[in-house]
Amino acid sequence: MEKNNMADLDKKLLDDIVKDVVSLLIRKNKDYGNSYFTLREEFGTVAFIIRLVDKTERLKCLSKSEPQVKEEKEEDTIKDIVGYCLLELYYRKTKQEETKK
Repeated sequence: MEKNNMADLDKKLLDDIVKDVVSLLIRKNKDYGNSYFTLREEFGTVAFIIRLVDKTERLKCLSKSEPQVKEEKEEDTIKDIVGYCLLELYYRKTKQEETKK
């Protein structure tokens, strides 16, 4: 892929990125005890919005100064944002399937 033409996406690279994020998401979901869906059921869409706001605020802070937690990189926060978006899409899809039954 040419560096100047970002419009031509490399499908393999995108697939690799998605696989990495999904793998991380599944592991974190287990570590957190499936808490996203519990909170989503309890608080509705606001639970999704709050998680995104937390992560975007973290990303803003990381872009302005050196992180105090050196292991946490901007890329990790971006993956978390993508992960929460995937969890929300998953939640909505499973709810749609439930209403069809």
